[in-house]
Amino acid sequence: MSSFSTGATSEAGKAVALAVVLSALIAYVPVLGAVLMPVLPMPAAYVTFRRGVVVGVAAAFGAGVLSAALTGLGNGLLTFLLSALVGVVVGWALARRLGFSATLLATTVGGAVAFAVSTVAAWVLAGLDRTQIVKLVDDSLAAASRLYSSMGVDPAVIESASRQIREWLDIVPYLLPSILGVAGLIMASATLALVAVVFPHLGEKAASGLAFSRFRLHWSASYGFIVGLGLMALGPALGAWAEAARLIGLNFFMFFETLFFIQGLSVAHWFVVTRRHGAGVRIAVYGGAVLGQLLLQITSWAGLLDTWFDYRKRFAPRAPKAGSAGPAGSRGTGDQEES
Repeated sequence: MSSFSTGATSEAGKAVALAVVLSALIAYVPVLGAVLMPVLPMPAAYVTFRRGVVVGVAAAFGAGVLSAALTGLGNGLLTFLLSALVGVVVGWALARRLGFSATLLATTVGGAVAFAVSTVAAWVLAGLDRTQIVKLVDDSLAAASRLYSSMGVDPAVIESASRQIREWLDIVPYLLPSILGVAGLIMASATLALVAVVFPHLGEKAASGLAFSRFRLHWSASYGFIVGLGLMALGPALGAWAEAARLIGLNFFMFFETLFFIQGLSVAHWFVVTRRHGAGVRIAVYGGAVLGQLLLQITSWAGLLDTWFDYRKRFAPRAPKAGSAGPAGSRGTGDQEES
């Protein structure tokens, strides 16, 4: 249903009100911003799923306009973009019954575009140019250097750290595609996780297909990871194109490494769910997955290999034989996994 019936108008109004409250909390209570931002698109997602894209976009626009009036143009624009490009996309994908990976990737694109547009708008509204930004960075580094010098830190160490920070900041503009992509991916993942938990409690069972333990990318996604590694490894042999190849490869690598890290986590989640492990084992498995990623990127590699070997098919718990209760904690198939 996409017409503005009485019911649709009422639900859209409630969605606008909730989004405006969330937007105000994000604007005026910054410490809550990172927590509440993935929640912000959910009202538009719910309305879109129930009433259609037109009503969802109208609700997103209304939330953006009211948020701009109450909290400023920049926050209002961000509210509209996240509601429209993340919330509406999620609602549309659920209504169309797209697969988990397709929904995640579509929502990731929406989140990345929303962050890109809002960042450019904030830059324009702030009236800063490149020279002013460079001066701000230089002043910040100088202040930090004086602080650490007063604490007795070796000047050589301070100079080395400052040089590394400057070198990193110099390449940040070239890594913006992957930075925005990873930000959109994190936003999409958090929002879909909340949708998978909240929507079934609201009577919308379509979100049950977003069970995290079932998330698995198509095997073709592995080529993004391979291209990134290949360009980074072969870059030095490309002569004048070496630096360009390295930066392009680094963009691919950063995004797909994060994407396969999420798939690796989903495999870990599937393991503890199908084996019905308790809280202690779950914490150990999740902690090991995160620690392994930080030290050796092992969780990303596990997610990458899962696209080819499908661990969940190969290592699924065996179904108990007829007339047998089966071993404690066994579950017949992976189809009954929880989110």
